[in-house]
Amino acid sequence: MTIDEILKNEERQTFERKSVMIEPKALAIPLIAFANADSNFQ
Repeated sequence: MTIDEILKNEERQTFERKSVMIEPKALAIPLIAFANADSNFQ
């Protein structure tokens, strides 16, 4: 997947954009949410 493809994606249950300025600790909640998400996509 290229950067252009990533930028074209809309946010959804298994994809969310974050700023590069975000603190690593602040990523814990979204990462855990994605890990617990229903992954019935292909």
